Amino acid sequence: MKLFSIANASITIFSCFFFIFSSVSVYANPDATQSQYYAEMKKTREDLSDDTSTYVYNKLMKRELSHSSDNDGVDFGVHGMEIPAVKSTGDFQKIDKAFELLSRTGVNSLRSAETAWHRVADANGDPTNFKEVDFQLKEARKYGMSHNFLFGYPPAKYTVANNKLSAVNPKYYDKYKNYLDVTLKHLAGYDVKYAELGNEVDAPSVWWMKSTPAMYVNEMKMLKEAIQASGQNIKTVAFAATYSRSEFKGGLDGGRRFIDKSFKLGIDKYADAYSIHHYVFGADNLPGYMRDMADKNGGSNKPILDTEQLDTGATGRYQSNPYDLVKLFARGFYFYDMKRVDYFLAQDRYLNGNLYYFGLFDENWKPKLRLLAYAMAVDAMKGKHLLYMAS
Repeated sequence: MKLFSIANASITIFSCFFFIFSSVSVYANPDATQSQYYAEMKKTREDLSDDTSTYVYNKLMKRELSHSSDNDGVDFGVHGMEIPAVKSTGDFQKIDKAFELLSRTGVNSLRSAETAWHRVADANGDPTNFKEVDFQLKEARKYGMSHNFLFGYPPAKYTVANNKLSAVNPKYYDKYKNYLDVTLKHLAGYDVKYAELGNEVDAPSVWWMKSTPAMYVNEMKMLKEAIQASGQNIKTVAFAATYSRSEFKGGLDGGRRFIDKSFKLGIDKYADAYSIHHYVFGADNLPGYMRDMADKNGGSNKPILDTEQLDTGATGRYQSNPYDLVKLFARGFYFYDMKRVDYFLAQDRYLNGNLYYFGLFDENWKPKLRLLAYAMAVDAMKGKHLLYMAS
């Protein structure tokens, strides 16, 4: 048992070993019926009922809205308020209320891949389709939240692998720079805190297909220069690493080899922060590894962000408890001194055939008990500082 003592609050964290989740595609769509969803949810420790949703709703509506600027140096984030869960053509009343409830919970920033080139591209591949980006920006501003947007990933025809999850082909660099300029101009006037290039690029067989560290560093350089030219105060974020949890994952070109090569090629000159995904407390030291790499390459003052964190506090599938969510933030902010934790996921949904049941909302956007656990984490940790840690 680990006891975290914090000014004005104490949090008891129970240590355990976690099972590793494989990386999943944030672009996948739900593939199960409502009846299948509810049947599978009965196997979990979630409490789905109208009474529970009403209880959570009434509690949260008594709280104040969040303010992105009032973050005490750390961001309480959430990933998933984007397509396919969030659509401008969806049930606006439900989606708008979800944004509001997240803000009242204490979420001050959202992570979205809506600005990826292939998402804003029209039929010709040009960046003209900003309907969903606009919707998300306006909803976040309405409820006092900032954004971390994902950049890169062109339409397949402009990449080296003919796949949208790949680096841009150098012969299309002019188009890439235009995409960056147009997209950044579109974000002007909104509270966009971070621009993260790619997703889990240290898993090259999945998220950086047929692409190299050199290509990644070059794209980061173009992103950094485009932001500087735009005059906006957006920080660049590199890697969203997940295979680097192990010395062996990713083969000869992925994992820690990818990170090491990127640093040798000078990515520290263009990245303002480094990000990791889904570390497994007690089984790996991914945050510590990333901090060590930053320190060794002159980035000791640059923040480490956890921009996707699954609820890995269970000992097996379906064993997660809503209150386990509190541990994620305590470990991220206090044990590893990270400056941002994005909870994965906003809404229950199927990804690659598996139900991710630990969303903050059910599939009908009804609030779940996890939202209250999130609010508990905010209340216990926001503005608090670690005094000491005892085992």
